[in-house]
Amino acid sequence: AHEYLGETARTKRWLPAPLRPPLARAAARGERWAARRLAAVVTANEDLAARFAAAGARAVSVANSPWAAAFPEPAPLPEEPVVLYVGGVGPLRGIATMRAAFARLGVPGARLALAGPGDPGELPPGATHLGRVDHSEVPALLAAARVAWIPLTRHGNYDRAVPTKLVEAMAAGRPVVASDLGRMGALIRTAGCGIPVPPEDPDAHAAALARLLTDGDEAGRMGAAGRAAFLAGLDFAREARALTSLYAE
Repeated sequence: AHEYLGETARTKRWLPAPLRPPLARAAARGERWAARRLAAVVTANEDLAARFAAAGARAVSVANSPWAAAFPEPAPLPEEPVVLYVGGVGPLRGIATMRAAFARLGVPGARLALAGPGDPGELPPGATHLGRVDHSEVPALLAAARVAWIPLTRHGNYDRAVPTKLVEAMAAGRPVVASDLGRMGALIRTAGCGIPVPPEDPDAHAAALARLLTDGDEAGRMGAAGRAAFLAGLDFAREARALTSLYAE
């Protein structure tokens, strides 16, 4: 179970609007029915696991974390002011905030790289859409960036999620500017690995990016803190043990 289908079906733009409410109700009923009958349910986070457990399932959380082996010891932050966004490009992922905030950044020579599928529309000068990239290229893209950016909009899934892109930035030792949403904002504060800012606030995002692009000491401290937090318990090795233990049981 990767998302809250009983809620997010109401927001999926690819579904005809009149069908969204009945499909959402059907999905919720289907999940409750399955929870009482399946041998086990694997979920993408602890909150989903708790929901399925409350409905009668044997549920285990297995987060989509990266393996530590994919991210070697981070190189020092590059001098070049490069900001990287990795993931799908679209309205819910914050493309409007990215366009507006980057245009207001005001850091000489700053560049923004967007790596992921979707249509970004017209981008401001200095921003480039790389298109879809193979997942194996993500560590190198992060190594070449000074700041990772996660400007997600407020949405049911995102309020409860710890995005893989956040954990990958931490693994790469790169500081993060991210929308202050639920568990993501809490993790960033706890780890001290970046700056959480209000979602859909271009001025706040631009100010946070400028701060990390121009203050190398702070950016370096946050990147190192994220790396330490990743190694302390966010590596997929722990998640793999939970998954294989469930199968063995």
